[in-house]
Amino acid sequence: MNRRKFLATTIVGTLAARSLLASSGPTAGTITPLGKLVHDCLIPGQGRDNGAFPAHPNGIRLSKDRFLVLYATRGWRGVDEDRSIIYQVRVKGFDGVILKEGMLASSTDAWDPLGDGSRHFMAQGHPGGFGVPKGALIDGRPAPHANLFVICWYRYARPFAGPDRVERPLAAKTHTVCWVQVRLNDAGNDIEIVEPESLLRSPDFDPADPAGRLSNITFIQAQSYNASATEWVHQGSGAWPDRNDPKAAGPVALKFRYHPARHRYEWVETGPRFFPPGFEAIEGSLVRLDDGWAMYARPHKDANLPLLWVRLDDPFSLAGRKLFNQPRAGQPIVRAPVSAYRCADGRIRVFTGDREGSPYQNRRHPLYCWEADPRNDFALTRRQVVFDLLATDSALRPESEPIADMCKVLPHSGGSSQWLVHRFRTESINYRRERPASTNPEPQFRVSPAVTDDERALHGIYIARLNLDGSYPDVWSFSG
Repeated sequence: MNRRKFLATTIVGTLAARSLLASSGPTAGTITPLGKLVHDCLIPGQGRDNGAFPAHPNGIRLSKDRFLVLYATRGWRGVDEDRSIIYQVRVKGFDGVILKEGMLASSTDAWDPLGDGSRHFMAQGHPGGFGVPKGALIDGRPAPHANLFVICWYRYARPFAGPDRVERPLAAKTHTVCWVQVRLNDAGNDIEIVEPESLLRSPDFDPADPAGRLSNITFIQAQSYNASATEWVHQGSGAWPDRNDPKAAGPVALKFRYHPARHRYEWVETGPRFFPPGFEAIEGSLVRLDDGWAMYARPHKDANLPLLWVRLDDPFSLAGRKLFNQPRAGQPIVRAPVSAYRCADGRIRVFTGDREGSPYQNRRHPLYCWEADPRNDFALTRRQVVFDLLATDSALRPESEPIADMCKVLPHSGGSSQWLVHRFRTESINYRRERPASTNPEPQFRVSPAVTDDERALHGIYIARLNLDGSYPDVWSFSG
């Protein structure tokens, strides 16, 4: 598909769907799928002609009318073959016209992270970011830290099993987080790097200790921690010791603070482990409540647990901690990536799969949305389908194990709707493979056939519209 045809199908199709929605008056709280947002990466050597497709979507606000879409490319040479980190500067909305598509980090098949002359694939994925948009006002005044943004992504090494197959990752030795700091340029059509790429390093370690850079961060966007947005809170995990219990594991809160003299953000504080020892909690993020914070995490897929929650007065203290980490009646068992957001209407929405509720017995298809009630121990109710491609596309085979996940609710910019994006892929890759029971709890999917060309065409980033019950204000106010 050439650039003109690609842009036409992406933008005009979205606008037509938006016009249809306006005339039909969708029900408040429902989610309307609008099709594919990003089908191909148009940067030479990074797209479908090179065996890759767009995945891992995310987005941040750059200014009043400039929006940044982030994603990672992914291939079919192995499971989770995540490649390069790509960005798009769009005008007037996350679904707007693309002004610039560029690359923040390129993958390679000739990486030697161990320094022993061995050849590895460089895997990179889960880009995300935070910052105050250009021109934003805080307390009615121009924000001195506006137009400074942090973009992060993970990186780790994977050995080769053959000339065209990548093996499982060497995560324990090579899993790091890369970050850059950027600004929207004066022309408003691209971003500029103001702090070059480096490895995110924990402040709790001596700078010479390599363990300080062995870390990971969640794929959910960071949130402003204070009213001035000079501090932001993210969630991560790594080798750093817990201040209360050296045996504790799992995610923690990370605080980033704006340094006015340097005009840069710095990692300044690491919170305690949210869960006690014995809980294998991964991923997840933080949700601000009216009276504190909630942290959620995905349990291990074989744990047979619902979504794990912790309620706290503050993510950097265990004061007031209340755990919700046991099976609960009526709560779906979580075996897939999960994301949760407090949306513009104040409701907390959770996005993940549900094998027991899926008509295909697939833990990652369809993609569902629930509402979580913090007044009722975060019980999940009002389930609805966000995306079910098996129900609409006959070219898609159930045995290829379709996957719709990594859903992100994008920052609200005012109005009666809010965008969400997610990826679609299949577990099937370039070659047939058999998976041991220990890595896959669904017996019917332990044999993955090779992906077909028709299925490859369905892979990519999709967009949907969350229809709110009224018009809600922009998160930011701007001069003029």
